[in-house]
Amino acid sequence: MMFLSTLSFLGVLFASNAVPSVGPAPHLALDACITIAPDAQATLGPNNDANTVQYYGTGYNDVARTCRRFVADFSVLPSAKPVSNLEMSFSLHGATADNVMPSSKTECEALRVSTIFYKKKSGAANFAKIGATEITGQWIAYQPDPSQLFESNGVCQQKYKSGAAPTGTPNADGTDVYRVAVRAISGGPRAVEASILFIMTPPS
Repeated sequence: MMFLSTLSFLGVLFASNAVPSVGPAPHLALDACITIAPDAQATLGPNNDANTVQYYGTGYNDVARTCRRFVADFSVLPSAKPVSNLEMSFSLHGATADNVMPSSKTECEALRVSTIFYKKKSGAANFAKIGATEITGQWIAYQPDPSQLFESNGVCQQKYKSGAAPTGTPNADGTDVYRVAVRAISGGPRAVEASILFIMTPPS
């Protein structure tokens, strides 16, 4: 669609001495990941440093799903607080499941992890988007140990390409729900995990 500048539009309007018609409002696509039922749920409560949920299948990428992501909801209770020496703020993450990381340089460098984050504040009817991240795989090569016949010659690490992990704090007035919608691709869909964890206090 071509858009006219303000001056060009006024010139056309005055030249034709016509009143422009108002067309139908543009269609706004609904984010299906807001309305879909979660695949997993967990609660962050008192004496609880973190919660992680994992999915080892690939069903989240099924074409029949309206949201082709693994969707996890984390309820944060007003009483939520860590056991350890951590801050009272927490962060949210989506990633490939740690124990099924790509084992070759080719697979690692093809890894793409996309995560969208949402929040439903206590008393609210719907989720609202609060952020998104993109992660890629970075292959770290090392000299293999000759005594280990089946040892890999490197390791795949996940590295943020864009975005930053959203953060929050427990709401004293009620339970907020945070949604993590994640998918990972490397030649095909891969196992994924979603997590919420209190942030470590920097050493003094």
